[in-house]
Amino acid sequence: MPERPPPGFARIHGLRASRVSALAGATHYVVEYETLSGEGEAEIPKERLIAHGVFDAFWKGQFVPLPQ
Repeated sequence: MPERPPPGFARIHGLRASRVSALAGATHYVVEYETLSGEGEAEIPKERLIAHGVFDAFWKGQFVPLPQ
């Protein structure tokens, strides 16, 4: 696996819940990521993370297109 993610992709370094609902649990997560241009973090709704496969990519150490 390449050390740096290819253009348009990110390597996820961490996920943490940022908004939590008593009924739904975590609704948003702060995603810590690395792209070709450097590292950053973004708050992203849980539904988008699931739809883009971010949770699976994080656990498997794969690159993923980072949802905006």
